[in-house]
Amino acid sequence: MLLSVKLFSLIIFVHIQPEITKLFLRESALAIYKTVNPYMSKHFNTPDKVIYVCTGSKCKKKGGKDLGKFFRGMIKDMGLKGQVEIVKTECTDRCDYAPVVCMQPDNAWMPQMNEAKAQEAFQEHVLRATPNERH
Repeated sequence: MLLSVKLFSLIIFVHIQPEITKLFLRESALAIYKTVNPYMSKHFNTPDKVIYVCTGSKCKKKGGKDLGKFFRGMIKDMGLKGQVEIVKTECTDRCDYAPVVCMQPDNAWMPQMNEAKAQEAFQEHVLRATPNERH
């Protein structure tokens, strides 16, 4: 009986206050999802910049994996953890230019990367303060 009264009240409320009901249901669904999925309650950080390093077979043989470590070291040394992220990718289908790196949000693709070029690219695409300071 009590359940049917609550259900009846909810149906009337939905009919009278549709916008408030939508908000209530959305918040309720989110609360339920958070209890079912505990990862949802953690803050999800999005980095300002991302460096994609190809670690496909040819890029890996030519130093792609080491470049990822090199970039991680620079990020750590400069205190940029959480602001800049390294993502190892599978083959980017640019094997003739291995190893290949891409820096976002600039969409700067760099072929035949080595540590000297990596340091220069890091300065230009990561450490620059504003987009206007670009060459």
